[in-house]
Amino acid sequence: MHGLRQIPGNGPAARASGWRAATLAVLAIGAWLAWGPAPGGLAASQAGAFPVCITDQAGHRLELARQPQRIVSLAPNNTEILFAVGAGPQVVGVTNYCDYPAEAKTRTRVGDLNLNWETILSLHPDLLVANASLEPQHIQRAEQLHLPVLVLNPVDLNSTLEAIRIVGEATGHAPQAAALVKSLQKRISRVQALAAQDLEKRHGVRPKVFVEIWNDPLMTAGPGSFPDEIIRLAGGQNIAADAKAPWPQYSAEQVISHDPDVILLTNNNRDEVMARPAWKTIRAVRLGQVYAVNPAWLSRPGPRLVNALEEIQNLLARSK
Repeated sequence: MHGLRQIPGNGPAARASGWRAATLAVLAIGAWLAWGPAPGGLAASQAGAFPVCITDQAGHRLELARQPQRIVSLAPNNTEILFAVGAGPQVVGVTNYCDYPAEAKTRTRVGDLNLNWETILSLHPDLLVANASLEPQHIQRAEQLHLPVLVLNPVDLNSTLEAIRIVGEATGHAPQAAALVKSLQKRISRVQALAAQDLEKRHGVRPKVFVEIWNDPLMTAGPGSFPDEIIRLAGGQNIAADAKAPWPQYSAEQVISHDPDVILLTNNNRDEVMARPAWKTIRAVRLGQVYAVNPAWLSRPGPRLVNALEEIQNLLARSK
């Protein structure tokens, strides 16, 4: 996986392991040369920045001789980023989980955590956009088939903004990506300013927040998770910030003992939470400060993370 990765047809072909992998690789390269851009793809005049050599978030260099026109996204957040920077017309395949924006639902489905490689190859992709944490085995498989792979690995807001920039550069939409990143940075700064004002009003005391990711077993968001960072930036204090994992199981007794001021739900189960007998004494429940939030906003490292940041800051500022 290390070293320079080249787009098929623009560099020496390495031998794939196994006869099936070799055969699929030949088909993939040959088909790519024969097929044109995706329907609605960008005109060649918009690809003036190519060739480019990009270092992705796995630290590997990817050489693209021409603007990709048949992109397959292997993760929902990648799909959101591609469409957000203006590369939607170049996307021909997405996973079963890719549901945003609505236009993404019209693209060919290539599987979920178990990818259908025959379907992917039938799309004649000239770029796969993968996520390092979700499908390392798929990245290796793609490289065996000599398919160009751009690996994203956003682990926080800053690296999410960097992922947007990288996607823009790789797809021929660097100016659009730069404008999007600038807009998102302004929104983040505005939220931080509002959070600072609210914290001053509260004399430095942050509202305590519990995020319920799942109810059976009870799971929450710990350190290293996107919700943990967002709660902090929004002016709150995650009661599970000292947990041992980003997505730990958490006991009801721990929640009750921390007595959170606000409870955020990603499972749309507010009525069930409000009816829990043992939770009646929790401040958030007593004051009705239990809110359902969009789980995709909180879990997908893309532009809509900032939506979650803005919403949660607003909820915390309103809390008593």
